[in-house]
Amino acid sequence: MSSGVRHRETTMLAQIFAIAIVVLAVLGPGYFLWQFARKRGGLAETFAWAILVAAVLLIAWLLFVPGPNSGPQQRISQFIGAWGILFMTTGLIVIGTEVLKLIKGRKRPKSNE
Repeated sequence: MSSGVRHRETTMLAQIFAIAIVVLAVLGPGYFLWQFARKRGGLAETFAWAILVAAVLLIAWLLFVPGPNSGPQQRISQFIGAWGILFMTTGLIVIGTEVLKLIKGRKRPKSNE
């Protein structure tokens, strides 16, 4: 086994390992957010579903749609950036819906008992 072949195999294993870490890093927080939003229901749950679908699409993009002359490190970096933006946006929407629910709850007329 020549050193060139060994280097290629090591590089391929490192890339597979990096992709596996990215997939776990995406699905872990995504699953947590989905569980949190599912308990709230309504709009928060809808956005949580949307972020999980988007995460799966981002994973597919990472694996199957390489850009011209882009190496795995560059694709993983772009993917993590896109995931971060998507996750933060969805988190803000979930928090925003909870704040709106609190505000609406305070404006309800008090019932006379």
